[in-house]
Amino acid sequence: MKKNLLFVIASVSLMLIFAGCAKLPQAEIDAAKAAIEEVRSAQADIYLPGEFSAINDSLRVAMEKVEAQKGKLFKSYKKVKLQLANIPTMAATLKANTETKKAEVKAEAESILAAVTTMQLENNTLAAKLPMGKNEREAVEAIKAELGVIDGAITDVSNMLTNGDFMGALNKVNAIKQQIEAKNLEIKDVLTKARIKF
Repeated sequence: MKKNLLFVIASVSLMLIFAGCAKLPQAEIDAAKAAIEEVRSAQADIYLPGEFSAINDSLRVAMEKVEAQKGKLFKSYKKVKLQLANIPTMAATLKANTETKKAEVKAEAESILAAVTTMQLENNTLAAKLPMGKNEREAVEAIKAELGVIDGAITDVSNMLTNGDFMGALNKVNAIKQQIEAKNLEIKDVLTKARIKF
C-alpha cells in the first residue's frame, strides 16, 4: 500500500513537471508574425483592410490564448499551435488577393485617368475660345488658372501610378474627374452666354 502511494505521488509529480513545462510555441508565433508583416508590406492593410484586420485579430486571439496558458499549472498549447499555424496560410491567400485587388485598382485608375485626360484636353480647347473682353478677363484668367492646377494634378496621378500608389491615384483621379466635369459645364455656360460656338 505504501509502495502504491509512493508510485502515485511520483507519477503525479512527473505529470506536474511535464505539464508545467509545456513548450511555448515560439516558432509558430514567429512564423505568424512574419506572415502578417509580409502582407502588410504587400499593402493588404490599404487594399483589403477588412481581411487584413481579420488576420490581425486571429493573431491577437491566439496570443491571448498563449498568455492564458502561461498562467496555468497544466499548460497545453496544442489548440493554439493549430491556430498559429493557420495564420501563414491565411496570409498567403491574403497576399495573392491583395495583388489581384491592386491590379484591379490600377486598371480602374488608368481608365479614369485616360477619360479625365481627354476631358481636360476638351476643357483647354474650349478655354481658348473664351471671350477676353474687359468684363470677362478676370473670370477667364481664373478659369485658365484652375485648368492649370488640374493639369498639374493629372501629372501627379500619372506619377502616383508609376510609383505604385494605385489606391492614392484612384482617389485623386476621381476627385479630379469631378473638378473637370464642373469646369466643363462652367466653360460651356460662359461660351453659351457669349454666343460662341463650341
